[in-house]
Amino acid sequence: MVWKNLALHGLAVANRQNMTDAECMMWSCLRRIKNLHFRRQQTIGNYIVDFVSLNEKIIIECDGSQHFNDKPLEYDHRRTEYLESVGFRVLRFRNYEILKNPKRVMDIVEAFWLDKLQPSMYIENSD
Repeated sequence: MVWKNLALHGLAVANRQNMTDAECMMWSCLRRIKNLHFRRQQTIGNYIVDFVSLNEKIIIECDGSQHFNDKPLEYDHRRTEYLESVGFRVLRFRNYEILKNPKRVMDIVEAFWLDKLQPSMYIENSD
């Protein structure tokens, strides 16, 4: 399987240079997890994922408010189905959750990595 999509590569590079506040927070936190290496804004098939651990086959998505309308939700669902069909596990967080409680988000990421947590479409704030 070819992971790199050269047609999307330029957009992925631009995304890396223009990360949202939530993506910057997530990247900072992910880089602190020992023994788990992530890449940011990586092309996989016809998609660009926010963060991916190729070794562990984990994808983490940071979703802003634009993801919560019918068309984006449908697109995200198809995208997740594709990514899972090629062997990845996908974990999605809302931007406000990443910014509000990054420690909780990282606890969830680590539990997911250690197979103690099954994914759902979104991890909701339990407060």
